[in-house]
Amino acid sequence: MTTNHQVGIPYEFHITGTFTPNDGSPTQTFSDDLAKRAPRNGRLDTCTFHQVGSDENGSFVIDGIVKISYTPAH
Repeated sequence: MTTNHQVGIPYEFHITGTFTPNDGSPTQTFSDDLAKRAPRNGRLDTCTFHQVGSDENGSFVIDGIVKISYTPAH
C-alpha cells in the first residue's frame, strides 16, 4: 500500500494470459505488448501483477509487467 501521493505514469505494458472455457474447448492463450519511449524526467520502476478468476464461461489467468515513470513526493 502506498502511503504518499506519488503518481506512476505507465509507458510500457507486457501482458500474457490464458482462458480455459468450461465447455471443454482448448485453452486459449493471448499476449499483448504496448510500449512507448521511457520519459526522460522522473524515475523509472517496474510493477508486476497476477490475476486469477472465473465466471460462467470459464477460468482465466493473467500476468503482466508494467514499466512506469514517477516523480518522488516532496
